[in-house]
Amino acid sequence: MPAILIRLDPARLANPDLDLRYDIPERLAQASGGLVKSSGFDYEDCTDAMLIYLSTSSVTEAMRFVVAMLDDEVVHGNRLADAAQVGVSELSPKEATRYTVVYPSGKAGALLP
Repeated sequence: MPAILIRLDPARLANPDLDLRYDIPERLAQASGGLVKSSGFDYEDCTDAMLIYLSTSSVTEAMRFVVAMLDDEVVHGNRLADAAQVGVSELSPKEATRYTVVYPSGKAGALLP
């Protein structure tokens, strides 16, 4: 099942609340009717960045929900678009080691983490 990775830079968040690691996947699962599922979280080596792993059967469809949340919602006082990068992989979250950045568009093509 393909994977999506949301990378949040806490230095760019107004409120880097650790509950984001639970609330973002829950909201995406609810908004997408279960298309987007949580696959865990981690922290990037050598930084404080939060990594939120998601799985989906359709990256194209799932990204509509991810981008809408990042662009339009405020979560725990944070406009997530200011702090987020999103990468995708055709491999499952457990198999993927690199993700191709698709959001924001100005960073597209780079690799995460």
